[in-house]
Amino acid sequence: MALLETLHKSADSIKNSKRILLLTSAGMSADSNIPTFREKDGYWKNFPPFKEKNLEAQDLASPWAFRNELPHAWAFYEWRRRNAKENQPHEGYSIINKWHESQDSFIHTTNTHAGETGD
Repeated sequence: MALLETLHKSADSIKNSKRILLLTSAGMSADSNIPTFREKDGYWKNFPPFKEKNLEAQDLASPWAFRNELPHAWAFYEWRRRNAKENQPHEGYSIINKWHESQDSFIHTTNTHAGETGD
């Protein structure tokens, strides 16, 4: 019963708030069938088009790539965009969108942990 009470209090706090800061993680993407960066079949290890050029996703997801490998950098982000478009968003995103519409100020970010490699 304590957990249910905590959930109700949390829901009331969100409902009555004027500002929200939401921090989510890769789990929402994974639940949407969108690869995360660090998983076995994730973006960092499986960006196929440029393996023969010895370019990895980590290289392409950087300011360096936009200065030195512009077409490849854009191709990486286009590959990710198409992948996301082909999948159904996690139900949580609909909830986040509803909260966003009802707030004066709203921030949602998906966070990563600096230095983690997942290896």
